[in-house]
Amino acid sequence: MVRTSSTPRPAARPSQTSAAALSANTRRRRQVLITTIIAVTGAIGAIHSYNERRYDPEPYHTSVLSGEEWVKELRKGHSEHMKNNLGVGRCVFKKLKSELQKEGNLKSRRFVGISEIVATFLYQAVTNLSVRKVAERFQRSLEAISRNFHDVLEALVSDTFRSKYLRHPDPDTVHRVILQNPKFYPFFKDCLGAVDGSHFLVRPPASARFPYRDRGGNLSQNILAACDWDMVFSFVMTGWEGFPLCDKLIVPFHNVRYHLCEWEAASIRPVCKEELFNLRHAQLRNVIERIFGVVKRQWKIVWEVLLHNFVLFHDPPETPSQLPEVRELLVPDPHGDVMPTAGISSQETQ
Repeated sequence: MVRTSSTPRPAARPSQTSAAALSANTRRRRQVLITTIIAVTGAIGAIHSYNERRYDPEPYHTSVLSGEEWVKELRKGHSEHMKNNLGVGRCVFKKLKSELQKEGNLKSRRFVGISEIVATFLYQAVTNLSVRKVAERFQRSLEAISRNFHDVLEALVSDTFRSKYLRHPDPDTVHRVILQNPKFYPFFKDCLGAVDGSHFLVRPPASARFPYRDRGGNLSQNILAACDWDMVFSFVMTGWEGFPLCDKLIVPFHNVRYHLCEWEAASIRPVCKEELFNLRHAQLRNVIERIFGVVKRQWKIVWEVLLHNFVLFHDPPETPSQLPEVRELLVPDPHGDVMPTAGISSQETQ
């Protein structure tokens, strides 16, 4: 057999190697150049677009019905329009503007009048809409809406306005609801009002939401409040855990039928003095539960208890039950609502 050896390939010439490397470098440079041109072109376009928006901006609030015109329409239109949108009637709205200027030192600004400032606050308090949506309604910037809200809020919580419309009851005067009802007088003649707590929904910052999380998973804050039997608030405190037991607090008997719904469902009369006391206590205390329902239905902000008092002072109904928000919350007196004496037996009270 003949053994053949493979012949080696000839080595590449130096001129061919340098030409290939030069071609690869040229392609890379060309790609870098193209990428740079594209990036520069995009940057120039973005700068040009920004300059156009900056020096020739597109109008945003272009609605014919501006906030000022809308408020004028509410003031001149049907009386229910203003009450449905702002929560108050025209007479109360006019009086509120005057009182906020006088007692709260609320002032108009260069392009925004007092009417629009107050209407902005009331509209947001009634609807609980975001600042952006309220800005769409009033055709104002977000900064203007936020400033309107805080200006009115500061006027509401000012010392002069708050002390005028959030007053403690006179301890030397017996309320007419107790004085004119033999079921309550003279047993509750020293009572000044009803006290209770309730949770109101809040919107704290994202970093501070944990303490406001309630057992239902909502963000809320506990409010301690007291009111009289005209459904007028006399005391409000936010963030309070509860009312401490003291010698000035009248509490019902434990382990004895108490709530009005229990009496109504049972349809029986009190059989002992403890049950009679709890029944009278529940009837008087029911007003604080009703007033919480009124405020939560009509207003979405805690400090609107001042507006609630303001409306009752300047546009009071003949009786609290004439408030439309209260009619569904009224609990009728349960059956067997009589006043037995301490020595009457259960058979005699039937």
